[in-house]
Amino acid sequence: MIMTQQIEGIYDTYYDDPRVISMSAASESSVDLDGAQRIVKAAYHGQRKARKLEDLGADSKSCPQYLITLDDKSQLLLRLAPPSDMRVLQHERDALSGDMEVLELVRENAPSVPIPQIILDSRSTAASRDDANSTLPDNTPFVLTTHVPGMPLDAVKQDLPDEVLAVLDYQLGQHARQISRIHHSHFGFASGGRNGAAPAKAYTTWRAAFLSMFEAVMRDAEDLFVSVPYEVLRWQVGRLAHTLDEVKVPQLVCCGLGDARRGVMVDPATGRLTGLVDFERAVWGDPLMMASFREPTLEFLNGYGGNPLGPSGASARVLLYTLYYYLGAVVEVYYHSLNHELERTARKGLVRCLKSISEYKS
Repeated sequence: MIMTQQIEGIYDTYYDDPRVISMSAASESSVDLDGAQRIVKAAYHGQRKARKLEDLGADSKSCPQYLITLDDKSQLLLRLAPPSDMRVLQHERDALSGDMEVLELVRENAPSVPIPQIILDSRSTAASRDDANSTLPDNTPFVLTTHVPGMPLDAVKQDLPDEVLAVLDYQLGQHARQISRIHHSHFGFASGGRNGAAPAKAYTTWRAAFLSMFEAVMRDAEDLFVSVPYEVLRWQVGRLAHTLDEVKVPQLVCCGLGDARRGVMVDPATGRLTGLVDFERAVWGDPLMMASFREPTLEFLNGYGGNPLGPSGASARVLLYTLYYYLGAVVEVYYHSLNHELERTARKGLVRCLKSISEYKS
């Protein structure tokens, strides 16, 4: 049992305002309408023109985003890598390239899953790449995709009837199952190794991969003196780490799949699923790491094809993944200048999860 004094301070922020220690770079990557025009020209060989450019601000991983409206009224999303002098979490360093590679993997192996289509990126053929990259400072990595319309599910969920939400959950379960059928030879982050990109570090066991991911977030927290119970977290994760050895097959896991806050886009009027986004947090590992398995609905499990929480250690693994999620959410606040409410929510989740883990008998 965790003693009260061991987790004192878990609700406390180290700074009154996280923006005080924001690692925002002094010079951010940016693009104007003329630059967007050249990128569109490279993508469509001069057959399309950019008519409008809207700055959407940075996404959850500090990648600048722009909505481009073409002359045929279709829309594209342009995302740039964060500025090289911006401090980011360790697992975010190659977030944009990881996103591109996962999109390609899913489109090739699970074509029915509704995801953005890559139109052009900074790894494209030399002629197109040079034309497009000439608009960006220091050859900034970028990706141009189709735009997924709609709003995040979390923003409209309260207005949708239960039967619509049930259909959405069932569809998410189906898509999660299709993605998890994509296998690999090693465990670890699903980035690198395609199109000449440097491969991510590979692990022969899921235990080694997950513990490395967990330690990376812990070190990120320590670097900014984030107030969390480090010793308790490490001890509890180590106590249940043996349950990770039940995972033998490296499956593609889009950790944010089912995250209604940012990963699931729907038509606000009808609740129809318009697409899935946010593929940066993808790993080769255990499907139970997906957001939807933290509190799975019956409809999601039916869509997935059954409840995978069969082995004795499965529930313990979900607790470990939930702990990792909430710890990362707390640390993100300090790196991305997020608001206090998000931090409070994450800290409450971390406390609940620590309590559940402390009561779990391994």
